[in-house]
Amino acid sequence: MLREWGGGHEHAGVGALSLASDRDPLVWSRWKGYLVKKVVFSILALALMAPLFGCAGAGTGPVSGWAWADVRGPVDSEGAVGGKTGEACATSYLGVVAIGDASIAKAASNGGIKTVTNVDQHTTNMLGIIVKYCTIATGN
Repeated sequence: MLREWGGGHEHAGVGALSLASDRDPLVWSRWKGYLVKKVVFSILALALMAPLFGCAGAGTGPVSGWAWADVRGPVDSEGAVGGKTGEACATSYLGVVAIGDASIAKAASNGGIKTVTNVDQHTTNMLGIIVKYCTIATGN
């Protein structure tokens, strides 16, 4: 099933052995199945861990939490806090799909604000599986 290169005098490591696929196709089919399983498992593991290392996992708050985060923080301020508040949110699922409009304009529109004086943000992160980012606009 396996044959040695170099007359058997080399160390029997990975480089010293080759598949005798020309002699036994069954060995090659088993080896190929093993490789396919390893590649599929590796790709799946990377896909599941990707949100933990990207923007979806870290959030954009003043602090971040890997397992859970529920954080509010400032973005911009140009005076006293106004009497009206509006919020606009965007949500990411597994760091693969993201939907929503978290713009300041949308938050101002949702709150009926004509002059924005302060902008805050609120980030919620659950293991990078679901990450929600909200922009909170205040003004008059």
